[in-house]
Amino acid sequence: MSGMRKAVVCLVLLVFASCLRAEGYVYVLGPADTLTAVPDDAVAGWQIAADGVRLSLVSGKTLLVPEARKVVRECPVRLPRFSFFRYNDKHNDQLFQDVVASEADLLKDTVRLQVVQIGRYLTPTFGLTDSDAEAWIGLQRQESKVSRRNMAAPATYTLGRRCWRRLCIEDDGQGLTTYRYVPFGREVTVEVDFPTTSSTLAKVPCINITTKTGAVPLSKTSFISGTISIQGGIFPDMPTTDILIKGRGNSSWSTSSRSKNSYHFKFSEKQKPLGMKAGKHWVLLGNKQTGSMLCNAVGHKLSALAGCDAPCHIVPVELYINGTYRGSYNLTEKVGLKNNSVDLDDESCAAMLELDTYDDVAIFPDNAYRVSTKMPEPFRPPEPCQLPHGQRPVHQLRVRSSQKRLPLQRKRHRRRRFLRCPRPHTLAHGAHMGLGLGLRLQADIGHILRELQGKVLLRQPDEQGQRLMVRPSLQASGRR
Repeated sequence: MSGMRKAVVCLVLLVFASCLRAEGYVYVLGPADTLTAVPDDAVAGWQIAADGVRLSLVSGKTLLVPEARKVVRECPVRLPRFSFFRYNDKHNDQLFQDVVASEADLLKDTVRLQVVQIGRYLTPTFGLTDSDAEAWIGLQRQESKVSRRNMAAPATYTLGRRCWRRLCIEDDGQGLTTYRYVPFGREVTVEVDFPTTSSTLAKVPCINITTKTGAVPLSKTSFISGTISIQGGIFPDMPTTDILIKGRGNSSWSTSSRSKNSYHFKFSEKQKPLGMKAGKHWVLLGNKQTGSMLCNAVGHKLSALAGCDAPCHIVPVELYINGTYRGSYNLTEKVGLKNNSVDLDDESCAAMLELDTYDDVAIFPDNAYRVSTKMPEPFRPPEPCQLPHGQRPVHQLRVRSSQKRLPLQRKRHRRRRFLRCPRPHTLAHGAHMGLGLGLRLQADIGHILRELQGKVLLRQPDEQGQRLMVRPSLQASGRR
């Protein structure tokens, strides 16, 4: 019985606290559970008339509430509250792990949370105790997983119902008084602390890599073993962990041990460096080219704001290799068909394609635009492929462009006559474009890849003896 009594006492206190929050008002009740709250100190009296309730205000004005039939001084309803409130990494592109308000904080008038992310715009996920309750900030209705807001300043939520309103009386101090209705309900203030904006707390994470050979990786094809440890500062730390590391890059790559090269390292099992989504493969971008320090960060942030699929996250770090400082780097995911990058429900008929101006391993060269399409991560079949009768494997499939050339300048500079694309150096994410491209091959291309396990590309002559031009069937894939 003692447990039951405690539960009843807690419930009574909760209801009392909800009503106590709404004290200081005169409540006018109307049909269909409508409620109008007027500040008690602004009301001189009221009269119930045939057309509704007439409130006489201290200022001498009269307020008519149509079809109202009852006036009380105590809150006649129980005010709703948050059943849960959190910021999910799924709906906040720069948030690496969920931030959840405790049940004790939800019973308070102020909810304080600490969010470790770069940027102050957040999209909350919340629920209310009543099914017909709504959340408002000012006059704007807030939707869970949808409404996005700059949380640099505290935000006050009004938790109520659509049929509840409150008379707001504002005086500008110059004799002008404004009367307007605003949503009425329980007011809860959410305050967010961003350690990344603090000069004393925000320390750039430090990554220490020690190679087994004692030398800096100078190969882009061969991994060397080593260990990594991370001092995250405001981000989670990582103890010493085994990795494999190699170099990466095209025009930015150099075989000099003093050069600020980019690196690709991988774990034996999925890890969460700095709290990011778990994955095996990670990239350290050197940004050594002039004017490129913010290029990748801005590009990927723009892709996230534009709603592109699978944008990369960028975290600035200080890199040490074998105890030697190598400079400021960007830690990011390695783009690929993986859970922490391009996450597809079905990868059996999917492929990653890269647009680049390097045509050394191009599978779809396009001389018109001087852009090559590559497949940096080709499918590896579990068993040898059996080619259909009359088809032969080739290493290169040339696809004719079905679009006309797009002139940018007419006869002024012939060399700049046609459209040229910037040079992206990351798989499916251009460093200068900031676009996430995940191409799902469907219809006639899809069944070829499924039949051949995606390893061997085919070519067969058409009726005129020309190269095969592959065009996916839009009607078969459900697109118009």
